[in-house]
Amino acid sequence: MTRRTLSLTSLAILCAFLGVLLSGSAIARKRGGFGPGIEPTESQKAIHSLKAEIAAVELYNALALDADQQTALAEVISGVIAEREARQAARQANAPELEGLLQDYLAEVKKDGAPSDATVAALEDFRAANKPEKGAGKEKREQVRETLQSILSEEQLETLHGFRPMAAAGPSPEEMEQRRERRGEQLRERATERGFDAERAERRMEHRGDKRERRRGKQMVKRVLMSPEFLDLLN
Repeated sequence: MTRRTLSLTSLAILCAFLGVLLSGSAIARKRGGFGPGIEPTESQKAIHSLKAEIAAVELYNALALDADQQTALAEVISGVIAEREARQAARQANAPELEGLLQDYLAEVKKDGAPSDATVAALEDFRAANKPEKGAGKEKREQVRETLQSILSEEQLETLHGFRPMAAAGPSPEEMEQRRERRGEQLRERATERGFDAERAERRMEHRGDKRERRRGKQMVKRVLMSPEFLDLLN
């Protein structure tokens, strides 16, 4: 029996589609689960739901929307949620076909050490048939961003940009500054131990940290603004 080598292409395809199947577990971890196959407890689900509702109410109060803005925002958010649900429904509809292909892949790897050309081709066809249109997501996000800018005032946009859920229960600005100082000291010590330019290493790490914080903040605001909980308040 000739053993087939596992190509990088077929491995990449397998990993990509495994990600589709495991997406539910990833969501479970974000919502309080402990890993693949472990669902969050009822208490963890309740905590997640309470945090989402608190964040929605805080943002709603902070923006102080008038009636026209509420109507316009409700339309935008309803569209975003509907598209998200449609994508999820499409993934669920395609899951049985993908599961069958992966079962074939596993059986062949167990038997022959590598998948057959037919199975790899079937996975490639599945990927091509279900691949989202290139640039469509980015274009849609840009449209939503422009629509929000047209609905909200400059003051409201600034409020949205600086919004952080449950800020009253979080660390104070002084505590955050102390954390940054401690992190800087640790970076300088490690850089010195390894013979690097301590100040340069610290500047680079602080720059990367600032970028991560800004990205995390934007994602957090987006999740709250485009959430069912916030939509409920608008309606």
